[in-house]
Amino acid sequence: MFSAILFVEDQSLSHALEQLATESKQVEIQRCIDQFPSRYELARLLNTFVPEIIFVDLTDWTRALPLCDAIHTHSPETAIIGFGDICTEHQATLWTHAGVATLLISPVNSKKFRHAIEQAIHRVRPAMQDNLIAFLPSKAGSGCSTVAFNVAGCLAEEHDRKVLLIEGDLHSGILSVLVDVQPVFSVRDALDHAAELDFSNWNKYIVRAQGIDLLLTRRNKKDPVPSWSNYHQLLQFAMNRYDAILVDLPEVVNEATSEIVTRAWCVYTVCTPEPASLALAEQRLNELECRDITSDRIRVLVNRWHESDPKPEEIEQRLRYPVSSVFHNDYQAVRKATSEFGYVDRECELGKGFQTFTNKLLGIAAPEEPQPRRRFGFLRALAGKALMPQFTHSVAPPSDRPS
Repeated sequence: MFSAILFVEDQSLSHALEQLATESKQVEIQRCIDQFPSRYELARLLNTFVPEIIFVDLTDWTRALPLCDAIHTHSPETAIIGFGDICTEHQATLWTHAGVATLLISPVNSKKFRHAIEQAIHRVRPAMQDNLIAFLPSKAGSGCSTVAFNVAGCLAEEHDRKVLLIEGDLHSGILSVLVDVQPVFSVRDALDHAAELDFSNWNKYIVRAQGIDLLLTRRNKKDPVPSWSNYHQLLQFAMNRYDAILVDLPEVVNEATSEIVTRAWCVYTVCTPEPASLALAEQRLNELECRDITSDRIRVLVNRWHESDPKPEEIEQRLRYPVSSVFHNDYQAVRKATSEFGYVDRECELGKGFQTFTNKLLGIAAPEEPQPRRRFGFLRALAGKALMPQFTHSVAPPSDRPS
């Protein structure tokens, strides 16, 4: 949950907001202040509690305005939510200039309260995380987990990156099978305690296998159901601890996992050349568009491809998005890797395909070309290059075509 401080002089209003915070299961009120503090007292409060959200009563807006300005000056990363009975257009402009992220105007119900939390947090924190990549299957059985796992392995083994692979399918994830590990704690546990993560308990939740860190699903664990705020806080904790964070999603993006695709530097829809998979790939791409994921952050990966299948250019024309890479079908190589709980052999055609895609991901023109090691933020610098050109809804330019 997000930590919060409440500045309100009306005791009944304070109780109402505390009740809404409890019902939301997203906010923990650490302190209720019944009078506006001096700048010195404010600085002490902010330094002591380091709140992620501050609620400010706007009833006396002439006194509340300088308080909001002081909070924003001291802690610009803190989301300020103002609440009151009315707000004129002129006052709204003043609040915005003072750093108020969003306004809660009475009457306030649980839905409006939760929406204000989400809106405020997203306004003060970056909309995109430049080391986060999401893999989204067009349908179950598209091989998305195999792709994500082997790309993570290439990043770690071939390019010495520190990699976290998150299993986003909480019901049917198979990554534990691929690495032959039954985790004591699951990704649900990490999400449930996302607000309390530190170095010590993080090591309790992750599994280290095959040179990468993983957050794995325990398929028999069904509760608690995570929210967008759980994913948000987990990703906030992990973002500066890894060179790359990969998420293996289920085929349907829900209100919780929407946080992942919204933050991701790129979302790769993984499909096969079969008609059913391509039809559902169109649906997944449309769903991403409906969530306001910009077109320059959406790509397609074609898995289990044969020479007799539709050419990548034809698939691009149909799906209206670039095909970043094509992975040839090699059932025997995948079966061997699975039975040995490791990665696909890098020497086979499929293994080379994973290497080629990873090189493209890093902006490496050819495997033999030496490249300087880049840590945190290595993906954002590539925007507009190999996999991220500017384009309209047509086939991708030649630089983005799969080889």
